[in-house]
Amino acid sequence: MIKQNGIIDEKSLEKIQERKNLSNLLYEHRTRIIPFYKKINNNYAKDKTIDICENNLKMFYRDHQVCVNIDGKEIKLRYSEDEDDFRKYIIGGWFEEYIYCELLELLDKQVIYDLRLNMILGVENTNAIQGDKHPIYTELDIVFSDGKNLYVAECKSGELKNKGVLTALSTNAQIFGGANAKCILISIDGNLGKGIQEKVKILNIKFIFKDFKKILRIILTTLGVDKLGRGCLAGAKPICYWILEFLRNN
Repeated sequence: MIKQNGIIDEKSLEKIQERKNLSNLLYEHRTRIIPFYKKINNNYAKDKTIDICENNLKMFYRDHQVCVNIDGKEIKLRYSEDEDDFRKYIIGGWFEEYIYCELLELLDKQVIYDLRLNMILGVENTNAIQGDKHPIYTELDIVFSDGKNLYVAECKSGELKNKGVLTALSTNAQIFGGANAKCILISIDGNLGKGIQEKVKILNIKFIFKDFKKILRIILTTLGVDKLGRGCLAGAKPICYWILEFLRNN
């Protein structure tokens, strides 16, 4: 079963749009924000609040009230979701939402056919040996379709050290999208270690980093499209097509 469809309804999209200015601000100052991830976690673990004030950077959170001020640019808002969701947002979820909003342009122009954020899948493996039917459970940062193939993107705002993340990305794409599924790693950290670089190459993962304002052009190249404005493909397959195909075969 699909535990969470990903962001597709208007209400959820509105909340992302409400946070868009904050996500953009965090992206603009990403190199200053990321080093505070550990301190943010420690702050929140004590009493579910965040109170940081260092080097012209202020970040405050309490009872769903948010205030972020960086070099005098201040954004205040009320974060209406579960309190722990804000912690997840501020230590990396903002980057996923930033990339998602960038990709909405391709969706609007029908270059991509479907787009989901934070899709959670839980599928019982019925083909497993009796007594070993552990469910397949996975979370996908961003998923989209070009009408023919499934694309799965992993967004990393922090340092990438664990090769297991790449293996999981490739495996999930193959499980749910078949042999033609495409994997994309979108990372703020472009200085990948030698082992990580080799893994990216072996698994044929498209690596995007640093200049995310070029992400649309890079995605278009990955899709094999040389310009925006392509009409939606006849017989285009939405994301649920691959999920249903997987369920039929398992």
